[in-house]
Amino acid sequence: MNQYIQSFNNQLLIALNQKEMTLGLADGKMGICIYFYVLSRYEQDKEYKIIGDNILDDIFQKIDNISSIDIKTGLSGIGLGINYLIKNKYVEGNVNNIIKSIDDTVYKTISDQCNLKLMDSTSLIHAIHYLCTRLKEKKLTKENEFIFKEITISTLNYMYERLDLTSYEESLPYTTDYFLPQLFYVFSEIYDINFYNYRLIKIIEEISNKILSIIPILHCNKLLLLWGMNSLQRRINNNKFEKHITLIKNQIDINEILDNELKAKNIFFNNGYASIYPLLYLVKDKIAKSEMDIYKNCIYTKLSSPDILEFHINKSKDHNSNRFFYSGLCGTILMSYFIKKTI
Repeated sequence: MNQYIQSFNNQLLIALNQKEMTLGLADGKMGICIYFYVLSRYEQDKEYKIIGDNILDDIFQKIDNISSIDIKTGLSGIGLGINYLIKNKYVEGNVNNIIKSIDDTVYKTISDQCNLKLMDSTSLIHAIHYLCTRLKEKKLTKENEFIFKEITISTLNYMYERLDLTSYEESLPYTTDYFLPQLFYVFSEIYDINFYNYRLIKIIEEISNKILSIIPILHCNKLLLLWGMNSLQRRINNNKFEKHITLIKNQIDINEILDNELKAKNIFFNNGYASIYPLLYLVKDKIAKSEMDIYKNCIYTKLSSPDILEFHINKSKDHNSNRFFYSGLCGTILMSYFIKKTI
């Protein structure tokens, strides 16, 4: 696989010099930056770390040009990426000082009701996830901690008021952007921080009749929903949730996902095999180890297939999106390394 990765990396280095390359986590330089940092450890190659350092410097120089706060393309994603690099000791520094301007922009943006009205539900989920991540790090000043909690509360309540029947619909075809599992996961993050749990439980009770009647059509979406619900159930220990989780779990056919629902060339994280293993891993308490090992090997074979890698590398010469973290080879390659370590 290394020869294909080297070919792909050469393409990335050329693409990084193009002016149209954005800075975002999902489809820009932040995701590619993380890719090279992580690859430097997997391959024990200092050159990759130097590339990561250079990309990060470039991001800092241009970050003032970004106004959006969503995770995929905006400041929240860059902030989470920097937080990840510091937390995992790829770079050194005080995270509060380094991403202070991002914190300020996120806070000011979602404090303004006019801005909130322009944000869709997914963007609101992204904002809450960013705030929760910062709060869970427990490195904020007391003043900022209070501010972040208050803005988390107001954003959660605003998002809840906007929920309608379309919010619960599954994504067709499969994509990890499916809103409902993300909602459950963000609920679990808020519950972990333990500052608004009484109201959160009330919200969950109020929407239970709707959400506990939902069983997605696609097995991919069933797995994604199982992950989201299981994340929350571990915190709230709700009997009705547990019954619905069991119902979904018993209806999931992983072989149907691997053999039929995902096409052979769907290896990216946003809609393919690269997302299936982490979902399986996060609900591994629901899956027999012998079955998990079979699924793991199958997914690794898909992600590391020379023919499929060569196809996407050649295609990425003309399709920039194939290069990125969320919808491209960066995320896929890192996931294949991660799985290989556990085989």
